[in-house]
Amino acid sequence: MQQYRDCPQVLRNFLTYHENIKGQSPLTIHEYYLDLRMFLRFLKLMRNEMPVDTDLDTIDIRDIDVAFLGTVTQSEIFDFLSYLANDRVARPDEAVLERGIEATSRARKLSAIKSFYKYLTVRTKQLSENPVADLEYPKLRKSLPKYLTMEESAALLKAVSGPNEKRDYAILMLFLNCGIRRSELVGLNLTDVYEDRIRVIGKGNKERFVYFGTACRKAIDAYLEEKGLTPEAIALTHCHFDHVGAVKDLVAQYDCKVYLCRKDLAMPPMLTNGPLYYTDTYADGDTVTLAGIPVRVMETPGHTPGSVCLIAGDTMFSGDTLFAGSCGRTDLPCGDAREMRDSLRKLAKLEENYRVCPGHGPSSTLDREKKTNPYL
Repeated sequence: MQQYRDCPQVLRNFLTYHENIKGQSPLTIHEYYLDLRMFLRFLKLMRNEMPVDTDLDTIDIRDIDVAFLGTVTQSEIFDFLSYLANDRVARPDEAVLERGIEATSRARKLSAIKSFYKYLTVRTKQLSENPVADLEYPKLRKSLPKYLTMEESAALLKAVSGPNEKRDYAILMLFLNCGIRRSELVGLNLTDVYEDRIRVIGKGNKERFVYFGTACRKAIDAYLEEKGLTPEAIALTHCHFDHVGAVKDLVAQYDCKVYLCRKDLAMPPMLTNGPLYYTDTYADGDTVTLAGIPVRVMETPGHTPGSVCLIAGDTMFSGDTLFAGSCGRTDLPCGDAREMRDSLRKLAKLEENYRVCPGHGPSSTLDREKKTNPYL
């Protein structure tokens, strides 16, 4: 949080909460920072009766506390929205200054203020009154989406060429068939690709399945075959249905081995999407070599009886045991809160600063989680 040292502690706490507990992206956190910093500087400008042309960047807000925020009125927020609509310079770098920012930008800033006061009133209960709870967003113009026609889509695909032709063709097929965002495509792993659908992690780390056609599947397979990306084995961190759903399809296609911890075999079929398929088992302390890479197994029960963390080099695949800023749930059948606490203590004792790749959400590092994760 060093980059936010010009902000009051209460705002830094809010940003830390959204970064580590809510797991929001660095870009979202930075936008919260910019929007709320501007809002607080405007409040100081108005309350201190500074000249209206005072540069907001020169106003110090580090002394603002919860008591100050509790006195903010709805009228002051209306004044801020009016300032944005009529006085704020939209593009300061242009020769002719244009005042007033667009409704979409004003709506985003109001959304940040709403989120901030919800954190203060509902999440942390530092305030009892929320001055923006009932405020409506600026009316936004709704326009029809822009899209390619069938003929334009076909022409685009035909134009693909070059040394990465199969890769680019597969990317375009996924975009055209699934309508996913670029960031969602970049985050895809091989285990997210099923026979007729993909598992996508979208905004707010929300997962969804998106179906595609046979032509898209063939494009993906052609790229994987060209790159030689053939899975040698599947190593499961645990056996919930959202982590094993693609196993049978991948085994049918690539004839690869499947490793799991035997303790998860006792879980009921409703949690595993039916009988589990596997070829090998591993246990705490085992080291298996997959694609020439030694992988050390560490049992970390709690989320499931057979949950494991897999350590390969400087990377730890933590499954649903450890997330960025959080940990796996234990309220499902076969979950155990006491075992989860013991497993997290076990991870906290590790000395190496592993890169942590969890089963859901963004990656992190073990040192960072030791410092910021309330569950660790």
